[in-house]
Amino acid sequence: MKSYASPKLLRLAVFSVVLCPLAHSQELGAKGAVEPKAVIDAIDSHGAAAVVRELSAGKGSQWDAVIHGIEMGTPVWLDVAKKLLKATDAGRTTDLYFALSLALTRNAAGVLSMAGPDLPIDRVCSVPYIEPDEKTIRTHRTRVRAALRRVTSTHLDSQKKACLNAIDR
Repeated sequence: MKSYASPKLLRLAVFSVVLCPLAHSQELGAKGAVEPKAVIDAIDSHGAAAVVRELSAGKGSQWDAVIHGIEMGTPVWLDVAKKLLKATDAGRTTDLYFALSLALTRNAAGVLSMAGPDLPIDRVCSVPYIEPDEKTIRTHRTRVRAALRRVTSTHLDSQKKACLNAIDR
């Protein structure tokens, strides 16, 4: 029996089924919760670029929910950020940098361990606001320094030092 479905239509159908948990959790979540495992599974199945497009579609509320999750700094959300960083445009990359800057105050070791070609240390060890006032800058820097003091792993010493230098610029 010959199928008349186009490859593009078939990919769309499969992709919709894979992202169904994202859409479903979006409807159920009070703040548009999206499950990090569903995002990771979708990335692994269809690639980060396709997932970024899907999350950003419409009003972008699913993207916003992912960014909020990443800001929490939990290991699974940091894994999501790592995978998404490889496929974002300038605006979405900035969203990720800002989210990781906030995550740094909650899980400095986790964020520092991500530093590398896809995540320059000076991008996350910065103030994650556009045109912040002086109080906001001081508050964020204080929180970052406190979080960095809690990092005791010696294999993160160079990232920690680079972050301290970057946050003070």
